[in-house]
Amino acid sequence: PMTGAGKVLCPAFCGKRLGLPEEFRGRILRREGTAAGKAKGAFPGGEEGAPDLRAVYRLLSFCRSENFRPPAFEPFYLDLSHRIRHRAAFLSTVYREGEPAAAAIAPAVTEEAALLSGVAVHPGFRRRGLGTEAVNKLVEELAVGSFWVFRAEGENKGFYTSLGFREEGDFLQLSLS
Repeated sequence: PMTGAGKVLCPAFCGKRLGLPEEFRGRILRREGTAAGKAKGAFPGGEEGAPDLRAVYRLLSFCRSENFRPPAFEPFYLDLSHRIRHRAAFLSTVYREGEPAAAAIAPAVTEEAALLSGVAVHPGFRRRGLGTEAVNKLVEELAVGSFWVFRAEGENKGFYTSLGFREEGDFLQLSLS
Protein backbone atom coordinates (compact mmCIF):
# COMPACT_ATOMS: atom_id res chain seq x y z
CA PRO A 1 0.00 0.00 0.00
CA MET A 2 2.88 2.45 0.65
CA THR A 3 3.75 2.36 -3.06
CA GLY A 4 0.19 3.11 -4.12
CA ALA A 5 -0.59 -0.48 -5.09
CA GLY A 6 -4.07 -1.63 -4.17
CA LYS A 7 -4.10 -5.12 -5.63
CA VAL A 8 -1.85 -8.15 -6.02
CA LEU A 9 -2.07 -10.64 -8.89
CA CYS A 10 -0.29 -13.88 -8.10
CA PRO A 11 -0.42 -17.65 -8.58
CA ALA A 12 -3.21 -19.12 -6.46
CA PHE A 13 -0.87 -21.19 -4.30
CA CYS A 14 0.97 -17.98 -3.27
CA GLY A 15 -2.21 -15.98 -2.78
CA LYS A 16 -3.70 -18.50 -0.38
CA ARG A 17 -0.62 -18.16 1.83
CA LEU A 18 -0.84 -14.37 1.93
CA GLY A 19 -4.25 -14.39 3.60
CA LEU A 20 -5.41 -11.18 1.90
CA PRO A 21 -9.03 -10.64 0.79
CA GLU A 22 -9.70 -12.30 -2.60
CA GLU A 23 -11.35 -10.13 -5.26
CA PHE A 24 -11.49 -12.69 -8.05
CA ARG A 25 -9.70 -15.63 -9.58
CA GLY A 26 -8.93 -16.99 -12.98
CA ARG A 27 -6.52 -18.95 -15.14
CA ILE A 28 -2.92 -18.16 -16.07
CA LEU A 29 -2.39 -18.71 -19.81
CA ARG A 30 0.86 -18.93 -21.75
CA ARG A 31 1.77 -18.87 -25.42
CA GLU A 32 5.22 -19.35 -26.88
CA GLY A 33 6.57 -16.27 -28.62
CA THR A 34 8.80 -15.95 -31.62
CA ALA A 35 12.29 -14.58 -31.99
CA ALA A 36 11.22 -13.08 -35.31
CA GLY A 37 9.49 -10.09 -33.70
CA LYS A 38 10.66 -6.56 -34.45
CA ALA A 39 10.16 -4.62 -31.19
CA LYS A 40 12.17 -1.73 -32.60
CA GLY A 41 10.02 -0.26 -35.39
CA ALA A 42 6.74 1.63 -35.37
CA PHE A 43 4.08 0.91 -32.81
CA PRO A 44 2.29 -2.42 -33.43
CA GLY A 45 -0.71 -1.96 -35.64
CA GLY A 46 1.08 0.42 -37.97
CA GLU A 47 0.25 3.66 -36.18
CA GLU A 48 2.72 6.42 -36.84
CA GLY A 49 3.94 8.14 -33.70
CA ALA A 50 2.32 7.65 -30.33
CA PRO A 51 -1.02 5.83 -30.24
CA ASP A 52 -4.16 7.74 -29.30
CA LEU A 53 -4.55 6.54 -25.72
CA ARG A 54 -7.68 8.65 -25.19
CA ALA A 55 -9.43 6.78 -28.02
CA VAL A 56 -8.17 3.42 -26.69
CA TYR A 57 -9.48 4.33 -23.23
CA ARG A 58 -12.92 5.09 -24.73
CA LEU A 59 -12.82 1.62 -26.31
CA LEU A 60 -11.92 0.02 -22.98
CA SER A 61 -14.78 1.91 -21.34
CA PHE A 62 -17.26 0.55 -23.92
CA CYS A 63 -16.07 -2.96 -23.01
CA ARG A 64 -16.66 -2.66 -19.26
CA SER A 65 -18.02 -5.87 -17.71
CA GLU A 66 -18.36 -7.51 -14.31
CA ASN A 67 -14.78 -8.79 -14.51
CA PHE A 68 -13.28 -5.96 -16.57
CA ARG A 69 -13.29 -2.46 -15.16
CA PRO A 70 -10.97 0.07 -16.79
CA PRO A 71 -8.77 1.96 -14.33
CA ALA A 72 -9.21 5.67 -13.77
CA PHE A 73 -8.20 7.59 -16.89
CA GLU A 74 -5.37 9.77 -15.56
CA PRO A 75 -3.23 6.99 -14.04
CA PHE A 76 -3.92 4.79 -17.09
CA TYR A 77 -2.82 7.53 -19.48
CA LEU A 78 0.25 8.66 -17.56
CA ASP A 79 1.54 5.16 -16.85
CA LEU A 80 0.91 3.62 -20.28
CA SER A 81 2.16 6.61 -22.28
CA HIS A 82 5.38 6.60 -20.24
CA ARG A 83 5.86 2.84 -20.67
CA ILE A 84 5.19 3.01 -24.43
CA ARG A 85 7.64 5.89 -24.92
CA HIS A 86 10.32 3.84 -23.15
CA ARG A 87 9.41 0.65 -25.01
CA ALA A 88 8.45 -1.16 -21.81
CA ALA A 89 4.86 -1.55 -23.06
CA PHE A 90 3.28 -1.95 -26.48
CA LEU A 91 -0.16 -1.33 -27.91
CA SER A 92 -1.82 -2.71 -31.01
CA THR A 93 -5.02 -1.18 -32.37
CA VAL A 94 -7.33 -2.05 -35.23
CA TYR A 95 -9.29 0.92 -36.58
CA ARG A 96 -12.72 1.00 -38.16
CA GLU A 97 -14.56 4.19 -39.10
CA GLY A 98 -11.66 6.28 -37.76
CA GLU A 99 -11.84 4.93 -34.20
CA PRO A 100 -10.19 1.96 -32.48
CA ALA A 101 -12.48 -1.04 -32.91
CA ALA A 102 -10.08 -3.45 -31.18
CA ALA A 103 -6.97 -3.12 -29.04
CA ALA A 104 -4.44 -5.35 -27.32
CA ILE A 105 -2.12 -3.96 -24.68
CA ALA A 106 1.12 -5.48 -23.41
CA PRO A 107 1.65 -3.28 -20.32
CA ALA A 108 4.80 -5.13 -19.22
CA VAL A 109 7.43 -6.34 -21.68
CA THR A 110 10.90 -7.75 -21.02
CA GLU A 111 13.36 -9.52 -23.31
CA GLU A 112 11.96 -12.86 -22.12
CA ALA A 113 8.22 -12.31 -21.76
CA ALA A 114 5.24 -10.01 -22.22
CA LEU A 115 2.05 -9.72 -20.23
CA LEU A 116 -0.99 -9.33 -22.47
CA SER A 117 -3.93 -7.43 -21.03
CA GLY A 118 -6.55 -4.95 -22.05
CA VAL A 119 -7.68 -6.99 -25.07
CA ALA A 120 -10.91 -5.29 -26.07
CA VAL A 121 -13.24 -5.23 -29.07
CA HIS A 122 -16.00 -2.64 -29.36
CA PRO A 123 -19.38 -4.40 -28.95
CA GLY A 124 -20.46 -3.19 -32.41
CA PHE A 125 -17.50 -4.93 -34.08
CA ARG A 126 -17.35 -8.25 -32.24
CA ARG A 127 -17.18 -11.68 -33.91
CA ARG A 128 -15.31 -10.29 -36.94
CA GLY A 129 -11.75 -11.35 -36.06
CA LEU A 130 -10.61 -7.89 -34.94
CA GLY A 131 -9.50 -9.06 -31.48
CA THR A 132 -7.45 -11.81 -33.11
CA GLU A 133 -5.95 -9.27 -35.49
CA ALA A 134 -4.97 -6.92 -32.64
CA VAL A 135 -3.35 -9.72 -30.60
CA ASN A 136 -1.54 -11.19 -33.60
CA LYS A 137 -0.11 -7.78 -34.55
CA LEU A 138 1.23 -7.40 -31.04
CA VAL A 139 2.70 -10.92 -30.95
CA GLU A 140 4.34 -10.42 -34.36
CA GLU A 141 5.91 -7.14 -33.24
CA LEU A 142 7.46 -8.37 -30.00
CA ALA A 143 10.56 -10.57 -29.87
CA VAL A 144 9.89 -12.39 -26.61
CA GLY A 145 9.92 -16.04 -25.57
CA SER A 146 6.50 -16.16 -23.90
CA PHE A 147 3.24 -14.26 -23.74
CA TRP A 148 1.20 -14.46 -20.53
CA VAL A 149 -2.48 -13.70 -19.86
CA PHE A 150 -4.40 -13.64 -16.58
CA ARG A 151 -7.89 -14.64 -17.80
CA ALA A 152 -10.86 -14.17 -15.46
CA GLU A 153 -12.62 -17.42 -14.60
CA GLY A 154 -15.00 -18.41 -17.39
CA GLU A 155 -14.18 -15.48 -19.70
CA ASN A 156 -12.89 -15.68 -23.29
CA LYS A 157 -11.54 -19.22 -23.02
CA GLY A 158 -12.26 -20.06 -26.67
CA PHE A 159 -10.69 -16.81 -27.88
CA TYR A 160 -7.36 -17.41 -26.15
CA THR A 161 -7.32 -21.13 -26.97
CA SER A 162 -7.78 -20.28 -30.66
CA LEU A 163 -4.72 -18.00 -30.41
CA GLY A 164 -2.54 -20.83 -29.08
CA PHE A 165 -2.62 -20.01 -25.36
CA ARG A 166 -2.49 -22.94 -22.93
CA GLU A 167 -3.52 -23.01 -19.29
CA GLU A 168 -0.58 -22.99 -16.86
CA GLY A 169 -2.37 -22.69 -13.52
CA ASP A 170 -4.66 -20.49 -11.45
CA PHE A 171 -4.24 -16.93 -10.20
CA LEU A 172 -5.87 -14.81 -7.53
CA GLN A 173 -6.39 -11.06 -7.44
CA LEU A 174 -6.06 -9.93 -3.84
CA SER A 175 -6.87 -6.62 -2.20
CA LEU A 176 -4.23 -4.83 -0.16
CA SER A 177 -6.80 -2.61 1.54
